[in-house]
Amino acid sequence: MWVIPLVGSAVAGEWFEEDAFLEGLGVLALATANIGAIIRAFRHQRQGGTLLLITGGLFSVFAIATAGRNHWFAALVSGGPFVLSGALFLTAAAKSRDAQTVPRVPESTGAVTGADSVSVARLRCEFTVCGH
Repeated sequence: MWVIPLVGSAVAGEWFEEDAFLEGLGVLALATANIGAIIRAFRHQRQGGTLLLITGGLFSVFAIATAGRNHWFAALVSGGPFVLSGALFLTAAAKSRDAQTVPRVPESTGAVTGADSVSVARLRCEFTVCGH
């Protein structure tokens, strides 16, 4: 998304102005950090989601500092998608962690009573062919 403005300013000769160069360098660094965070998030959701929140927030702050007008819109468009993606990755990591956690069964005396007998009967039915 940011490649076109960067190439356009380089071709127009604005790239070598000090402000434009620093802004372009900042955008390039933050975009690279966001891409790295996205790649990390697909392998490690929790770490990548946290990185996306941080880099997306930094991108928003950078947009507020460098935008000529409509500062909040620039922040929303620049860093907002990365912050939202980070929040979604963290939510997915929390849900998958909850799904992987197996509740501990308290030690029992070995007697099967009440609701336990129903679940034992269902388990037997799932592992054998029965008429239920």
